Amino acid sequence: EGKQEHFFSTVLTDATIVDVNCQMPHCQDPAKLDYTQLIEVSLAYRKIDWEHTVAGTSGSDDWRAPVEA
Repeated sequence: EGKQEHFFSTVLTDATIVDVNCQMPHCQDPAKLDYTQLIEVSLAYRKIDWEHTVAGTSGSDDWRAPVEA
């Protein structure tokens, strides 16, 4: 329909930013005219929860409580 839709959620528990890296492509390079900047953020976390709202599915991982087969 051409409109924004909330379809996916991610929740991090006990998360910490461990690194931030900003890259600025050479703006005078004609091959990189469409690039502005790229910010890469690295995170460490204890638990992650994913939810696909549209499909009604979810998943999670917690390093303190691993899933046992």
